[in-house]
This record gives sequence, C-alpha cells and structure tokens, in this order.
Amino acid sequence: MTDYALSCHYFMIDLKIRIRKLREFAQYTQEAIAYELGITQSAYHKLENGNTRLDIDRIQQLATFYGITITDLMQKDLTELYAYLLTNSSFKDRLAKRE
Repeated sequence: MTDYALSCHYFMIDLKIRIRKLREFAQYTQEAIAYELGITQSAYHKLENGNTRLDIDRIQQLATFYGITITDLMQKDLTELYAYLLTNSSFKDRLAKRE
C-alpha cells in the first residue's frame, strides 16, 4: 500500500469513528440519522462501519445535518464539535423536540 493510500485508509477510519461519536453524542439512533439522509438503517450502519465508502455528497449531508462544515466534520477536535453543537440553537431545538 502506498503512503497516499495508507493515509486515505486511516482518514476514512477516523471519519467513520467521528460520525459514530457525533451520532452517539447527539443521542440519535442509526435509524434516525439514516432517515434524515434518505437511506436505510442498514446502509447507514455500513457507512459507520466502513463497509461502504463515504462520498463527498454523503459527507456534505452529514455536515449539514449537524449544522457544521465539511472541514469541521473531518478535522475539528471532537470536544470542540460537541461544545459547538451544545451552543448551536437550531441543533439544540432539534434535540429538544425529540425529548
């Protein structure tokens, strides 16, 4: 495996962990996120487990869902993202509606 391929591989592992941790932090089920993305729970499960590659359109959908940028989703420290989500009024409103 080339250095580039290896870095892409580790990047995708990091991204799937990030989307799982964000979902868990926001207390959403895989089924709920899948519904928002217009896919099945099984398809979303495959994204989180790395069995299906995340393409740029799907990454954009996830970033939009959480009210963050693609760059934030891919690079920002998770603690910073959690803090941002807690102060983001539209995200907080969405969480409050679920309770």
